[in-house]
Amino acid sequence: MNNEKYYVLTKLSEPVFEFGTHDICFIYDQLEYHCCSYCRDYIEEYDEETDSFIEKSSNYSLLPLDERFAFLLGSSCGAEFLFEEYDSYVNYVYELEQEYLNG
Repeated sequence: MNNEKYYVLTKLSEPVFEFGTHDICFIYDQLEYHCCSYCRDYIEEYDEETDSFIEKSSNYSLLPLDERFAFLLGSSCGAEFLFEEYDSYVNYVYELEQEYLNG
């Protein structure tokens, strides 16, 4: 029995797809691949003085890997994805079975 963590990245908009793996780096790479360069390079911050959003460089490439992943999930492109982490593949399958049985 494999007790490694199991990760699932699901794209919720068309075309819908899902990746499941024990390799978190694969999940990171897929999310990065499916996010546009604008979402990686810029962030909009609210400016109270002007009551508007201003575009700022995100310094994305300088962030640690886990922070880049969180940054992308919070972007416009990343909002199309659902990321789930399971303690093992067995737990993932168990949850799928429960969803199926409970309708």
